[in-house]
Amino acid sequence: MEEKLRHKLRQARYRQRHPDRVKDSYRKWRKEHFIEYVSNHPNRIKSRNTIYRHKRKGFLVNLSARDVEAMFDKSNYCPQCGRKFTEPRLKTLDRINDNKVMAIETVQVLCLKCNSANAPKPRGEEWKKLRNRN
Repeated sequence: MEEKLRHKLRQARYRQRHPDRVKDSYRKWRKEHFIEYVSNHPNRIKSRNTIYRHKRKGFLVNLSARDVEAMFDKSNYCPQCGRKFTEPRLKTLDRINDNKVMAIETVQVLCLKCNSANAPKPRGEEWKKLRNRN
């Protein structure tokens, strides 16, 4: 355990003494591995971006990125039109009501077309049946 602590302290000192080297190393790693990371974790990237955009617009987000990622992973079909999601970019997070608070109970995953159309959304028991279908 002491060896791990010493190693972490050495790393911290190195970062303080050589910030330019660390920055260059990070840039090099990102250039080499970022596309691979994005292609392996599309729902993770999309969930973080979704939360960031909603916070920037002034919404109170009571969801974590992992919650949204789990919702994206779990949903295979759009509950509104029934189409199968063929690409992760077609999944969008839709607010069921127009409140400024986003929680697991107040959002659903829709396809881009249904979310853009502002079509009437199912409510109550019908909505719960559709949501549990995924």
